[in-house]
Amino acid sequence: MATHLERNPRSIASIAGHPIHPMLVQFPISFFIAVFICDLAFRSTGDTGLVTASGWLLAGGLVTAVLAGGVLRSILRRRLRSTGLHLVRTGAGHAGDGGR
Repeated sequence: MATHLERNPRSIASIAGHPIHPMLVQFPISFFIAVFICDLAFRSTGDTGLVTASGWLLAGGLVTAVLAGGVLRSILRRRLRSTGLHLVRTGAGHAGDGGR
């Protein structure tokens, strides 16, 4: 009998078999940490170049967060619907079985 550990889900968003989400999620995290550091440095130095850097880092973090979080999934959802496959929502899938 197969346990839930043996039935690992395959990522539909992948490059050469490696899922894209874990590759992309580190970028917005890094950008947002850098924004915080730039803001702290601006507060102590008053250098206006740090404000510009913080703005660009924030924009980069927002763009990569959108890419990592949802845009890829919606693009792939359309592609999968054309093949007859459907995505299963993780939360809804685990809600009925108690997380097993």
